[in-house]
Amino acid sequence: MTRSTPRIAAAAFAACLAVPAAAQEPADSARIVGLDAVVVTADRAPAPLATSTASVSVLRGAELRRLPVRSLGDALRMVPGFSVIDFHGGGEDPKLTVRGFYGAGEAEYVTVLVDGKPLNAPHTGVADWDLVPLAAIQSVEVLRGGASSLYGDAAIGGVVNVITRMPPGNVRARATAGDDGARQYSMAVSGALFGARAQAWATLSQTDGYRDHANRDSHGLGLTVDVLDRPGASLSISGISRSRDFDEPGPLAATALAESRTQASPLYRFDHTDESLQRLSVDASARAGAARVSGYVTGETRDARIVRTLALAPDYGDTKLRVLDTRRLMASAQVDAPGLPLAWDDRVTVGFDGSVGRMDSDYVTWMTGTAENYRNATDVYVGLLDESGEATRTAAAGFVRYELQPSSRVRISLGGRMDWLRDAFTPRAPTVGDRTEAEHTAWSPRAGVNVQYLRAAGHEGWAYANVGRSFKAATPDQLFDRRTIPVPFDPGKITISNPELRPQYGVSYEAGAYHHAALTPSLGARVSLAAYQVDMRDELDFDVQTFRYVNLGRSRHRGIEAALNLDAAGGWGAFANYTLQSAESRFGENRGNELKAIPRHTLAGGVDAPLAWGATAGVTVTDVRGAWVDDANTLRLPGWTRVDARLTVPVGGVRVWAEAFNLLDRAYSTTGFHDSVDPTVVYYFPAAGRTLQVGVSTGG
Repeated sequence: MTRSTPRIAAAAFAACLAVPAAAQEPADSARIVGLDAVVVTADRAPAPLATSTASVSVLRGAELRRLPVRSLGDALRMVPGFSVIDFHGGGEDPKLTVRGFYGAGEAEYVTVLVDGKPLNAPHTGVADWDLVPLAAIQSVEVLRGGASSLYGDAAIGGVVNVITRMPPGNVRARATAGDDGARQYSMAVSGALFGARAQAWATLSQTDGYRDHANRDSHGLGLTVDVLDRPGASLSISGISRSRDFDEPGPLAATALAESRTQASPLYRFDHTDESLQRLSVDASARAGAARVSGYVTGETRDARIVRTLALAPDYGDTKLRVLDTRRLMASAQVDAPGLPLAWDDRVTVGFDGSVGRMDSDYVTWMTGTAENYRNATDVYVGLLDESGEATRTAAAGFVRYELQPSSRVRISLGGRMDWLRDAFTPRAPTVGDRTEAEHTAWSPRAGVNVQYLRAAGHEGWAYANVGRSFKAATPDQLFDRRTIPVPFDPGKITISNPELRPQYGVSYEAGAYHHAALTPSLGARVSLAAYQVDMRDELDFDVQTFRYVNLGRSRHRGIEAALNLDAAGGWGAFANYTLQSAESRFGENRGNELKAIPRHTLAGGVDAPLAWGATAGVTVTDVRGAWVDDANTLRLPGWTRVDARLTVPVGGVRVWAEAFNLLDRAYSTTGFHDSVDPTVVYYFPAAGRTLQVGVSTGG
């Protein structure tokens, strides 16, 4: 057998999967749903997707469960404007770039909701994309672009709302096993509990990881009980319990990567996270005439022990243990009611969001030394308490949105939100200093219009435009994190956090269209197009003069997002998304350069089809090009293409399936960076080669 034989066989396998066969039940892929779908996230109230004044995509959970998709984060690469960065190699805990915004795993530019309630961690804003298993996802609504007028802080890149509410009587179960010791079991069920409607989900996953020192274990439970469920009123109680622990293999220098893509640097041999999340929520709604009042109260606790290494030089690191304890209480209420007594339809939404969070953080010295010191260390040494303190964030906001429809073809949306944030930090021994406090307010207005430009036999089209202002406040970690870095001058250690950081602001302009066409009696097409520009100011950047974060940055984000979806008789379909984006620095020595880690071109496409004897198959392709490794634009990240495939066969009352990720076994990395001390050294995060897994599932 020649070295090319596996690639030829893999390509042949992919080609076979892409061929439609005998007509079976419809098995649409995770394409954007029909334009007549009703979505909630775009307006915080139900409205048809096609009449939205912003870019909205919806993924059906049932479709995701039929495609080669490992997690929610993995699925978002099929949404225009989204690119997925893989730090761990096997797709676990992915990080996202959205419309040129990238938090490098330390912050998030997307607000993530589970059933309308914020999920982002209070200290960093980072989301746990693996929290809800695929078996429990009913649908995912994705709002792209600035949404601070309704959702406030961090909603600059967009909003992702994971909806888990299932129809009664559903039972879904999945079990998978694959390469690298990967095992995952999950179940979601809806029915009655003591006479009340209820649903629950559970998940357990384990993997040894594609690379050395990349083990991961996690389990989670979710439960929702509708205590009251009447046409005019509802009351439900829900809870989530989640625990996970994982190793972090860290980046690999280019020279080490050439030797082995699966190894891990000894500097990161102790890096490990062990964390848990507990959430309890109460949701309620009621109708009073034509008005609807709704809201929720959510309390959560997060506890974590995080061992993390900072590479201070190519062969020298500093490791510390962080013991983190966070508590947060969130509440929201809104009223949706008819608007003014005018000759046309209009509605108004008025609401309030509030939260109080506390973050206790202790840092303990662990180890400092060369890679050889780390390699030869036989005992884990936990030293003295290095820094300690308590950070708090109190936030409150009021928002209003007014919608009017002067005709059946025109919809106008006007609104705004005022956010108030108060941050404080109280040091504890051995940390020295006084209590620090800061307050910020942010006004985020927005205006949008949607016009149906075509309504004819077989064709419907809508065009929209909007302008708005969004903001992102510095996270509590960016303000107060006391993780120290040893330096060879007094006082011997420094921190890069800065309590004087101000919120970042962006003004966005967007125009787009939704179009639905019946190409033939048996073939339909849906097209969406969006073009945008966002001008950011007061962005966080690292100042080498003061060696800390400061508000220096200015940037301009531009892009075009296009999506085509085909649905045909016989249950087969295809989708293709293309994103062209530019994130350009507008200040300093790199003015006019592209921001690092942001891909210029992103293409995602796929086809799924029924085969003979009830089998189905799906193939997806992701192609990413044009990302820079550095802000000086001296080195581009090599472009990459990934092909994934899935074949499903019914056996009795279950479905048995096999999946191949990176089917063509391409060697690639999704991101990289230069060493801060020696710029000739480049680090990469290698993605996994071809990995296979098999599974069995029941339910939708």
